[in-house]
Amino acid sequence: MTRTEQQLPPSSPNTAAGKSYIPIELANYFPEGEIIKIASASPTAFFHTGGVWDKEKQAIIVDLRHKTIIFLDQSHFQLIERLRPLLSHDDKELESWITDKTQKYGLRTKKVIIKGPPSVIFCTARLDPDEQEKTRMLLLSPSTDQQKLVEALELSALRKSNPEEFERRIRQDSKGVWLRNRIYGIRQWGIREITIPDDGKTVFRRFISEHPHLKPRHQRDFPRIFSFIKAHALLNCFNREKIKPDTIMATEADIEAGFKLYKKIKFANELGLSPYIYKIYEDVVEPLLRNVLKDSDGEPVEGKTTQEILKKHYEVRHKTLSPDTLKNILFQLESVGLIRLEHDKTDKRRTVVYPTVTFHISSPSSSDIQNYMEPDSGVNRT
Repeated sequence: MTRTEQQLPPSSPNTAAGKSYIPIELANYFPEGEIIKIASASPTAFFHTGGVWDKEKQAIIVDLRHKTIIFLDQSHFQLIERLRPLLSHDDKELESWITDKTQKYGLRTKKVIIKGPPSVIFCTARLDPDEQEKTRMLLLSPSTDQQKLVEALELSALRKSNPEEFERRIRQDSKGVWLRNRIYGIRQWGIREITIPDDGKTVFRRFISEHPHLKPRHQRDFPRIFSFIKAHALLNCFNREKIKPDTIMATEADIEAGFKLYKKIKFANELGLSPYIYKIYEDVVEPLLRNVLKDSDGEPVEGKTTQEILKKHYEVRHKTLSPDTLKNILFQLESVGLIRLEHDKTDKRRTVVYPTVTFHISSPSSSDIQNYMEPDSGVNRT
């Protein structure tokens, strides 16, 4: 693959999969004042909008504490690049200097102080985040399996044919009502902190045992496990010991649940790939390369062409993939060392894909993790 080919702008192979639907639906479980939905924003507009002037600090204060920001359909990552310090939780207050053009004074410098950190959800069909964004965010992809699509169409049929009945079923859904009541009860419980047993040594030892060869990005992956552990403890806070009025103690069950949840996203995210791309490697590319002819030293002497991969993709997923999109996917797989790309020796216009690993990297089963909620403690949360 030539450098020119590598720099082709990636297309959007996973559009219409529901990338923004899930965040929007989840946002309905929280107060409207805590949710900020942004359809699209330029890299500078985000800093120019909103905020309150602080005369003492001579700055505009943008308070994003306890807020969830959902970027619904961004076509580029430039805004996220500007927000890197915010996403890294470098400090609770971040100061930015921006230029503001006015008719009377021309270009003037404006100081903006952002208080946070907020929770940020960035929805996009693009495949090309920078390496720094890959480590700052959890990369997730909506499911596109047949069962999900059938259920989505069934729900859409009801919504389009009888909107009133659709809304009634959503409001009266027993699981939805239960979850809303639980979230309300957790808020009323007033928990602000969760303490991990054994000063986190158990979590540390388990992470080290599962990652014998550490990488710099693990400094960001490791704290996420603590976030999962604390989230599970908070969901079950009514069954946890209160060691202070606003603090509960996590349990071994929370630690186990945190690692199980992390394991579902571990393989793709630690490689810096979206689950969508990693799944294509698992289902399409890796099976094709598994039994390629090798020499006496175990080195592959043959590979698979992009045409063969496109054909296999259609056989497995019943969906065509454009050559340009495949080039971008293969380039990302090569960048993390899963494959090697070379020009075809007989036809330089064609690209041949070779394996670089001799074993199948398998992720956990895609089955849902059950029983995240423990039995109710009997506390009235309605």
